[in-house]
This record gives sequence, structure tokens and C-alpha cells, in this order.
Amino acid sequence: EVYLDSPFYETGLSAYYDALGDDVQRRALSEDYKKCGISVEKIGKFAKKVGARTQLDEEIEKGRIPFFHPERENLRSIGYGTRRSRYVTDEDYDIPSLYVLLNGPNLRKSQLIWNTMNRLPSLYLKARYSPNSKSSPKIGRSSLVWKLREREWVPQIERENGKESFVKPSEAVAELLPKGFSYERAQWLEAVEFGKSRQDREEQERRRKERATQEYQRKEETAVEMGFDSAEQAEEMARQKEEFKEFIQEKKAKKQRPTFPEKTSSNPNRRQERVKDQLAKAPDKEYEDRERSVRPSRGAIIPEIYLREQYTNNSGEIVCQICQEEMPFKKRNGEYYFETVEALSKDYFTKEHEAQFLALCPLCAAMYKEFVKRDEDAMKELHRVLKDSDDLEVPLKLGDLETSIRFVETHRLDVKAVLQTQANVS
Repeated sequence: EVYLDSPFYETGLSAYYDALGDDVQRRALSEDYKKCGISVEKIGKFAKKVGARTQLDEEIEKGRIPFFHPERENLRSIGYGTRRSRYVTDEDYDIPSLYVLLNGPNLRKSQLIWNTMNRLPSLYLKARYSPNSKSSPKIGRSSLVWKLREREWVPQIERENGKESFVKPSEAVAELLPKGFSYERAQWLEAVEFGKSRQDREEQERRRKERATQEYQRKEETAVEMGFDSAEQAEEMARQKEEFKEFIQEKKAKKQRPTFPEKTSSNPNRRQERVKDQLAKAPDKEYEDRERSVRPSRGAIIPEIYLREQYTNNSGEIVCQICQEEMPFKKRNGEYYFETVEALSKDYFTKEHEAQFLALCPLCAAMYKEFVKRDEDAMKELHRVLKDSDDLEVPLKLGDLETSIRFVETHRLDVKAVLQTQANVS
């Protein structure tokens, strides 16, 4: 619960924890220890050895690729015929409260981020996803990199007047970094596109000059003869050769369909006569009233309205809580079709309430009913996790598929309240 910074151990962490304000879960080692007759250096070394936090790296969390990740759709897309299995690779890295350093930047905050990134292994720079053990994982930028890439936090000091400003990494220039910001080409700098805008401007200038040369004119003529619009387009296609090949393969895979079965008859007339004979002897359809079990209490709640409000995103799409994809179709009235499935049986939910239901697409609903609702052990384990955990994403196993149920915070809080109330009554 303690972190170290000046005067005991110079870490820069106070820039982070001070910015957290009331949300802070760690406190700086009390300066009262300066009065105990032991040097601050020895106290700092001792505190570090017994577990006091000294690096921002320790705040980094590994988790699944979140719903709001900019590359999520591309990373999680799979080719036709590819199946997700229990051996899914789905990992991302982030500092959940990094925004406190990126909002209202100053040199202390920026220095802490810079020093932290210089220490980090390249593992933390990437998000990875693979649907099974046989597929090579798709790799993108981690949430940590995306946050750093999109915000203005890199300090720049004008040489003429000493004026300080903060820019996005892509707009930064190494020569304008303040003292203490050591610059060496590193993977993290490439990942956040440090200096890219300047490089792009230099590249544009280089191309402008190149266009005036005879060599460029020759390239241009050759490219046009090959069917390209320009030499630049030909060069771009050459750079993207491997990506283009993968793109074409994915397109072809999506167009492939399974072979439709063929069942031929050696004697069509005889087959039709046999069916007609069977039909002549078949009994007429009859109906009779029979007693059946009904649930009149269900009429007191309308989970469809509750779930529609909970799981409609800013684009007006309703998202399935398991596959986290848009519901597959809309009804004739223009509203999304989805299935409301009660998460657990009446043994766990004895009262009627909208929060007890899940918003699922038809496929996920069918799998949930088969592998959870009809398996008492699976329901018991899910009940335990829902009751004991506060996570918004709850692991779930549907046959061979390792997946999860994702909740919005309001729904998760409601479910927790229902389960706690039930536990108290029991």
C-alpha cells in the first residue's frame, strides 16, 4: 500500500499518485521517518526490499482486448471456416488510470511516462489475438500504446525562447526534447510513431525533388505501362505485397462455401409413390387441450426493454453479451432481434427481475441453453463467479469454446445486488 519517492528514493511516482487524488490506493512513505535517526537512503532501500512500489511498470495490467480497442474488430476477425477453441490467445496491456498522467501534462508526469516506457519490454507494446492454437496470432498495438499515441504529452522546448509545449508523439522532434529525456531509437518510440509527421514531411519533400529527375520519369512511364496510376502507387503496392497477399487470401476464404450435399434417387417415380402411400395411411392432425406449466409472474417484468437500453451502443447497435458482435438482423419493425435468456435457474433466482436476463444473439443463446442451463455444474460455477467477482467480463465455457459474458457496469451492479439479496434470504 506504499510507494516511494523523494526524499527516500527518486522514482517520480508522486506525479502519478498525486494526480489520482481520492482514487489513490497507495500512499507515499511518511516523511516522519526522516526524524527517526536513520539516513533516508537506508530507509528507502529497506522499504524497497520489503515491497514498497518504485516503478509505474507495476501498475500495468494484462487482460483481454477490450471492446473500445481501436483495432479490436480487425484483430478478432477470423476467416471463414476458422473456429474459436479453448486455446484462444487474447491479450492486451494497459495502465487503467494512465489518463491522470495524460490529462493536464507537465514535465514531472511526462518524465515518469518516458522513463517507464524506456524500461518496458516490447511485450507490453502489443495486443495479440488468435482463435485457436493452430492459427498464428494477429498482432496490433496495445491499449497502452494507443493511449500514448493519441494524446499530447511529449514536451518540446523551443531553442530560441525556451517556450514549453506538449504535443503528440508523432508531432515531436528529438532535438526539442527537454534535458533528462534521453533519446535513442527504440521499439516503443516506433510504436507511438514518434516524429512520424516530420518524417512524412521529409519524405514528401524527397519525393517532390525526385519527381524532377529523369530516373523518376522513367519509373513513372514503366509504372503506367504496367497498369498503375503512378510510380508512387507501384512502390506502395510493392511495400504492401505481403499484406496484400494476406488480404486476397482472406477474401477468397470468405467467398468459399461448404459443399452442398447431393442425394440422388435411383427410381424417382417409385420414391414418390411410396411417399404418397405413406401419406394416405397417415392420421389427420388433431389437437387437444392439455395442462402445462406456465410462469404468470414473468408478466410482471419486461427484460427486453431493460436489456435493449443496456446493450445499445452509441451507433444504435445492440451487442451480444457473449460473442460481442452486432445482433444478426432486425425485425420488420426495424428493431434488432435478440433473445433474452435468464442467466441461472429458479434455484438461484427465486424472484422476478430484469437484471437476471442476458441479451444474446440466437447462436449464443442456443449454446448457452445447451452448455449452461442444462448443466447444473456449469450453472453452479457461473453463480459462484457472478457472486464473488466484480469483473465486467466473466469467463464462460460453451462446449469446446472458451469465451466470456461481458456486462455493462449498470447491469453488473444490478446482478450483484440480486445475488446478494438472494444470499441473505437463503
